[in-house]
Amino acid sequence: MNLEDNQKDEKFWRKFENENKSLHKIDLTDYFKVNGEFQPIIGNVVIYRDNRHLTNTYSESFGPVFEEKIKKILKDE
Repeated sequence: MNLEDNQKDEKFWRKFENENKSLHKIDLTDYFKVNGEFQPIIGNVVIYRDNRHLTNTYSESFGPVFEEKIKKILKDE
């Protein structure tokens, strides 16, 4: 998981990010890492259901973090 190049479209998104000033960005990747490496299990919770979807359990535990980030964006507008 850590060795795979999973951001194949990064060039497109970097351009989009730089050109679209109304785009709000949230980097949540640190919440999927332990000691700087992506982990399939964090705190005894399985993170991924498959290679593209989070488990319901991790989504539920992650919800408050996501909500806080969204509320901050809405507050700052």
